[in-house]
Amino acid sequence: MSSEGGPERPNRGIQRLTVLGIAVTLFGVLVGVYHGWLLSRPWWGQVLFVAGSVGAFVVSVPGGWARVKAGFGRAVVAVAGVVKWSWPGLAAAAFAVPAVFVVPGLSGSGGCGADLRVVTDAENVASLTAAAQRYVAEKAEHGCPGMTVDVAGDAPTDEVKNGFARGWTSPDGEDCSLAARATLLGSQPDVWIPAARTIAEGMRPYGTCSAKQNPLRAKADLDIGGSVGSSPVVMGVFGDADRQDLAGDQGRQSLAALLHVFSADQVLNSVARPSPDTSDSALLATPVLHQALRNGWAGGDREPVEKILDQSRITAGDAASMLCAFRDDDAAGKNPPGDVAVIVPEDLLARYDHGDVLTAGTGCRSGPPSQKWRLFPYYTTDLPVLDHPFVHVRWPGEDTARRDKAVADFRKWLDGGQLAREGLRSVSGKLPTENGAVRSLRDGHVVPDAVPPHRLRGDAGCVGSLQEVKDCYAGARPAYPLSLLVDVSGSMANPVTKGGPRLGRAQDLALRIVGDVRPTAPTSLFLFSAVTRPETGPVASSGSEAARPGVQAAIQRAVTNGRDLALTTAIEQAAGRLQRGKQTLVVLTDGQAPSTNRDAAAQARDLAGRLRADKPGLRLLIVPTGPGDCGAEPVASIAAAFGPGSCIGRPQAAVEDLVSLVMADVFWG
Repeated sequence: MSSEGGPERPNRGIQRLTVLGIAVTLFGVLVGVYHGWLLSRPWWGQVLFVAGSVGAFVVSVPGGWARVKAGFGRAVVAVAGVVKWSWPGLAAAAFAVPAVFVVPGLSGSGGCGADLRVVTDAENVASLTAAAQRYVAEKAEHGCPGMTVDVAGDAPTDEVKNGFARGWTSPDGEDCSLAARATLLGSQPDVWIPAARTIAEGMRPYGTCSAKQNPLRAKADLDIGGSVGSSPVVMGVFGDADRQDLAGDQGRQSLAALLHVFSADQVLNSVARPSPDTSDSALLATPVLHQALRNGWAGGDREPVEKILDQSRITAGDAASMLCAFRDDDAAGKNPPGDVAVIVPEDLLARYDHGDVLTAGTGCRSGPPSQKWRLFPYYTTDLPVLDHPFVHVRWPGEDTARRDKAVADFRKWLDGGQLAREGLRSVSGKLPTENGAVRSLRDGHVVPDAVPPHRLRGDAGCVGSLQEVKDCYAGARPAYPLSLLVDVSGSMANPVTKGGPRLGRAQDLALRIVGDVRPTAPTSLFLFSAVTRPETGPVASSGSEAARPGVQAAIQRAVTNGRDLALTTAIEQAAGRLQRGKQTLVVLTDGQAPSTNRDAAAQARDLAGRLRADKPGLRLLIVPTGPGDCGAEPVASIAAAFGPGSCIGRPQAAVEDLVSLVMADVFWG
């Protein structure tokens, strides 16, 4: 009470603070609702929501309309009073509005400021990188400048499966202790977009380490979602073999029927595909190729067919690398292999013809090919359709609400058909208007409006799962013993002309080679230098799939140690530890110096003669890591002594491309 006995007047400071709190609270609630849900709706949806909410409130209150009318006048007076008493709240709101739209993490509809890590198959890196750059740019335009999306190519399927099972580290035994050595394959991905659902479903991790035992090696949880776009695998031919009159109705013939008419008319006599060991599209197409090429091209078994495919004049680790090589040959003025058909995804063929970027790096030319190097697609009923599922990868300790929101937002953006601009069809296989690259193939050529996805086609027992596909592919290749002889002398620590150390390249080659041999093939690893001598025996060996990670782990642990051991001496010591029979000894070296390999030619001729007599089934294959090649001494003299084809020297070639050449020689050379 006041001293006069009347009611006490409220403190104006308290009134203002109260109104300020109410104003800011209501503003925060409205902004939260708006940015949490309404912002993701179209503008007309936002208007309808607000109008509908107000209308529902008015109708639900008895006598609502009358009260609204009666209270309209009082509302004007009340608003004036609120403005008078709540100017501090309005000032705070005026400050908060821009803050909400500017501060990263508060604006946008998902995952602002997050760093998304995406892996995809090597043939899809360029298109997904282009899409990710557009996504980041759009987020920045809508008040989310801190968003980044890094896209990288994945490894062969076995390596990917082991990575998901072991915290995205490469195999190094089953030790789950914190002291266990772990070699990261790269940053742990948040998103994985493989070529096909068959690949994703075959990657379910089987990890043995729990997050409590070792958080660095705990397995991932794979949430396999729907497709973000599709692309049929096609048979591409060069201009001289473009005979649409032989194809009939495009997309209504099997590959076997298509190849039959093209070969019968002497238009084609060879088929090339990328290496199934590193190309998912080629792996999934292999059952159909085995089935098609047995009809008139090879015998009734898969092994002769595989030999034809492996010994093709065109070899590459993946379809993108194959098409990049075509661009190089075109620029060099060479003629295309017009009698060879290539098996590649439609989107990559279209990007090649359109002149678009094919790889994420700078080693591939861009620009459309000359007319004679253009490729024309032919569609079949049985070649696979790649459906590119979106897989959310969750790692223990990394699965935060913010990261989940960022992944969900990126997925929603891709679901809007964003990859159509990069050459993919719709999920159902229809050709979108935005797909300019594929539509440009219609210049004088038939391209179907729709190529619906379907189950894998091929022999029974070869297409039911990823494992069946891989088993049939591996079963078509001989299980000859393979031994690796890796140079670990001090010079291997020096860098290659471009890139990392020579030993690092040798390790990459060795890991891929071991991963590509049949799991049951006996495999041995020798290291050599003046300190580490092969005469003591292999540092690791394997004769089963379960033992192969031990050889891979030994390759990763290799370090440089000591001076050069002469190449002929190292070869002789390793060969002395091998059994008789058909087998290959692969030597990975930087070539060494003539000064440490004196009289190498005479020594090599003598050694080659003795090995032919003692171990006639042994084949020597030298693979220089660089900077030298097969023409540099002492490698040139040693290779000459062992016969033609004893050295494969492409130091500047990509690891995947070089390994495909090596493995073709190992299996069929």
